[in-house]
Amino acid sequence: MYTDNEYKWVAVLNRTTPLPQLLNAMAHLALGMPRQCHEVTASQFHDYQGPDQRLLATISHWPVIVLQAKNTNQLRTLRSAALAVGLTCQAFTDTMLGPSAEAQIQKTKTTPEDDVEYVAVFLFGRQEDMQGLTKKFSLFTQPNAVGNPKGTDSL
Repeated sequence: MYTDNEYKWVAVLNRTTPLPQLLNAMAHLALGMPRQCHEVTASQFHDYQGPDQRLLATISHWPVIVLQAKNTNQLRTLRSAALAVGLTCQAFTDTMLGPSAEAQIQKTKTTPEDDVEYVAVFLFGRQEDMQGLTKKFSLFTQPNAVGNPKGTDSL
């Protein structure tokens, strides 16, 4: 068990969405989350340097947990509950896939909430505030993939 878990980043991905779209959605949400999180400061990221003292990565102090949802309705409910308790929350929907950022923004703005398919929801907050919202989701596992003879590898 990771000991530094007072806060967490949690991504919940829709299992019905193809893996390339899930990875794309998670990357976009992860890049945008620090801009939304007023609780996050630069001091909560650590520089990892190799033996040559060159930077390998800057990584969050807080754990990143990736979970899976069975469908868009679970993600819609999670987002609503997270916003109701004041957690920093972002969602990636099918309207955010398209030929350009402008087209995606327009489609997102004009598509009714009930017609949106959720691809992923990304949360940040105190572990205690998140636990009740995320406990019904299991850890994300990679679906059976071509070239994966056992189909048991997980992310």
